[in-house]
Amino acid sequence: MSASKTRPSVLYPEPTVKRWLASLARNMKKHDQSIFMIEQLQTSWLPSSGSKVMHGLITIVVAGLICGLAGAGIGLLVVLFSDLSYSEIVPITLAIGFAWGMVTSAILLIWRKEVKTNEGLIFSWSKVASVQNLMKGLFRVLFLGSLFILFFYAFIKFGEPEILERKLVDLEELIQDGIEPEKNPKYSKEQDDIRNRLKREGVEIEIKEFFAIIFIGFLLSILLNGIIRRVLESKTEPNQGIRETLQNATKWSGIITLSLAFIPYAVVIGIDLFGALESLDAIRWYFTISLGSALILTGLWLWLGGIDVLNHYAIRLMIYFKKEGPLNYARFLNYTSDQLQFTQRVGGGYIFIHRMLQEHFATMDKMED
Repeated sequence: MSASKTRPSVLYPEPTVKRWLASLARNMKKHDQSIFMIEQLQTSWLPSSGSKVMHGLITIVVAGLICGLAGAGIGLLVVLFSDLSYSEIVPITLAIGFAWGMVTSAILLIWRKEVKTNEGLIFSWSKVASVQNLMKGLFRVLFLGSLFILFFYAFIKFGEPEILERKLVDLEELIQDGIEPEKNPKYSKEQDDIRNRLKREGVEIEIKEFFAIIFIGFLLSILLNGIIRRVLESKTEPNQGIRETLQNATKWSGIITLSLAFIPYAVVIGIDLFGALESLDAIRWYFTISLGSALILTGLWLWLGGIDVLNHYAIRLMIYFKKEGPLNYARFLNYTSDQLQFTQRVGGGYIFIHRMLQEHFATMDKMED
């Protein structure tokens, strides 16, 4: 490790060092910890109920922004491969993704009481086959499927009319350019089909789409039932658990989503290539599969550890704003270890050099900067 990492050049004011070490010592004593691991920070470390509420809001909003950007990305892809405009599609996919991220993250925050790291995934068929997990899987199918259908409704309610109206305008422009409907029944039929769809009231989901969602939900429930998070007992770097959680959540959510999306994409592309799919239905199916894949990808990312990563950094942010600790714990504790000799690094964690020193800081009154 380089000298710049082991001996930070940043100097902290003495009152700040005392305040942060005192807060650290008190919380370690409160949680009965002899070794402080950065990734083990929990909401119970926050000094007040107000800071806990604020931390939750920060986590939910950031999750919404991440999922919203994913939705906007899908909207951009649809625009690139169709004649739709950015203003018609991207705001809709952005809003749906943002709402999906906020709702999903809020549910996971309520469901999970603490930050849990994901330092590796193991798949167990025996866990999948257990009766208890099959019941959990059934609950996930019903719950996640209902949530997914809710956002799918939102797409049909707000997104499909934009696609249909745009297609209708394009057909009318073709007719104005000299293509007469009576001589081109294909365009005339497509116009009538679009007008009929736009006149429908309410929201409709076709039976095949409903069963497709249930089937995907069933596959997801099997995968989620069999996944076991692996936590490394010994770590070599500070905050290693959170970094590996981010990597694993990103990697496995991508692999699972691509595996699930491959079959419907292949089927639609094959039908489209053979000319058995109307252009209007092709756009609708490509958009539906793409948006569904984005919702599954971001939902899995949050489920497999993304929510824990966001939760962890929101906790650290609130601790810093409340002047109870540094924003960069590793740099500060390396400083107290290498230059002040108050702490000592042990693997991926830190300890006070003596129990009496920890007790001394734990009993100090809170000091103002």
